[in-house]
Amino acid sequence: MFRIAWFVALSVLLAAAPVVRAQTADLPKVGVLDLTSSTIPANELALLSDRLRTELVRTGRFTVLERQQVESVLQELGFQQSGCVATECMIDVGQMLGAEKMIAGSIGRLETVYTVNVRMVDMRTGVVERTATQDCECPLREVLTRALADVAAELGGLPRTGGGTPSGGAVQQPQEQPPPPQRTYDLATAELTRTLSGRDTVSSVAISPDGGTIVSGSWDRTISVWRLADGALLRTLTGHMDRVLSVAISPDGRTIVSSSVDGTIKVWRLSDGALLQTLTGHRLAVMSVAISPHGQYIVSGGQDHTIKVWRLSDGALLRTLTGHRLAVRGVAISPDGQYIVSWGFDNTIKVWRLSDGMLLRTLAGYTSTVMSVAISPDGGTIVSGDTYGTIEMWRLSDGALLRTLAGHTDAVNSVAISPDGGTIVSGSADNTIKVWRFADGALLRTLSGHTGMVTSVAISPDGGTIVSGSDDKTIKVWQSRQ
Repeated sequence: MFRIAWFVALSVLLAAAPVVRAQTADLPKVGVLDLTSSTIPANELALLSDRLRTELVRTGRFTVLERQQVESVLQELGFQQSGCVATECMIDVGQMLGAEKMIAGSIGRLETVYTVNVRMVDMRTGVVERTATQDCECPLREVLTRALADVAAELGGLPRTGGGTPSGGAVQQPQEQPPPPQRTYDLATAELTRTLSGRDTVSSVAISPDGGTIVSGSWDRTISVWRLADGALLRTLTGHMDRVLSVAISPDGRTIVSSSVDGTIKVWRLSDGALLQTLTGHRLAVMSVAISPHGQYIVSGGQDHTIKVWRLSDGALLRTLTGHRLAVRGVAISPDGQYIVSWGFDNTIKVWRLSDGMLLRTLAGYTSTVMSVAISPDGGTIVSGDTYGTIEMWRLSDGALLRTLAGHTDAVNSVAISPDGGTIVSGSADNTIKVWRFADGALLRTLSGHTGMVTSVAISPDGGTIVSGSDDKTIKVWQSRQ
C-alpha cells in the first residue's frame, strides 16, 4: 500500500514540474541518461531520472535535451539507457545528439541511506568535468524532492539547497600554471627540407597528432608510414586491391583509416601496421574518409553519391546520407564534431548535422567541380578549392560567400588551414603550393618543387611544417622558421 501511495505521490510531483525543454540557445546543450540502480524498481527509477532533468533545467545553467531524443540515439547505437554507463558510450551518444555535455549516474541504497552519484562529461575533451554525490538518510521521496535538487545544483556550480549530505562535488582541478612558451611559426617562410620518394602517385597525406609521423596513400595500393624528422620509411601497409585515395589518422594517434577504389575502408593500427577492420558498404570507390574529433566516428564519401557514418570502435554502419547527384569527392568534419561538410562532382558543397544526418544547407552556384574543402579551427569558415583554380571562403552558419582567392592556374586539389587559423595552404594541379593569409586572403608565398600536380597538403599540429603529396611520386616536407 505504501509503495502505491509513494508512486502516486511521485507522479503528482512530476506532473507539476515544468516540461524539460531547451530554454536558451546560449546555454550548453546537455543530454541526460537515465539513472541506474540495482535496488530501486524501474518505474520509480524512471521518475527519479525525469526529476533530475527537471532540476537541471531549474538551475538555469543548462539546455536539457528531451528524453525521447536520447532514447532515439541509444536505439540507433544498439544500447539501452541502463547499458550506457561507460564514458565512451556517453561520448558516442553525445556526439550523435550534438550535445556539449552528457550526464549519467546511479542511485544505491545501504540500509537506510540512499546515495546518488552523478558525473558530467565534456564532449569536447572527453573527460569528466564535474561530479556530484549526495547521501540521504531519508525516505526515497526526499531523494526526489530535495537530494536531486542538490545534485543538479552541484553540477551547475550553484550552492546546495540543503537536501542531502555532500560526499563529493566538483572534480578538483589542479592549480592553473602559466602556460609554457609556445612556438609560433610563419608558414610564409617555409622552405623545402626533405623529399620522400614513392613508387606511384601520392594521393593523400596526413600528419599524426604528435607531429612525428607522416602517413601517405598511393596509387600503388599501399599506405606508407614515415618518420617526419628524418624521412625514414617505417612500414608499408598492404591490403587494398586498388588505388588508395584517402588516409586519415585518429585524434589519439593510434589508428589509420584508408579508403580505396576497391570500394572498401580499412582500419589499421599505426604502431605496427596491423589491419584491424575492413568496412564494406559503398558500391563503388570510396573517395574520402575523415575521423571525428573525439575519434568515435568515420565519415566516408563515395563514388556511389552517398556519405556514410561508421562507428570506429567496431565498424558498424550507423547512417547513410543521400543528396548529392554525382560522386562525393570529399568529406570533412567540423572541429566540434557537430557537422559534416561534403563536396562533390555535382558542383555543390553540403552541410549536414552529424547527430541525425539532416541536410542543413547546400552551397551552390559553382560552375566547376569542388575539389577540396577545409574547415577553420573555430568551425566558422569553410574554405574550398575548385577546378578553375580559385579558392572560396564561406561562412558555415549560413553559407554566405565571404571571399574569393585567385592565384593558381589549375585545379586546387587540396586545402588546409593552420591550427591557429591564421594561414591557408593550397596545393594545385599547376604543381605549386600557395600560402595565404586567412584574415584577408593575401597571397604570402608560392612554393615550387614538385614536377607534377600537387594532390594533397597537410599542416603539422604545431603549425610549423607543410607536407605535400604529388603525382610526381614524391612527398615533400617544407619547414618554416619561428
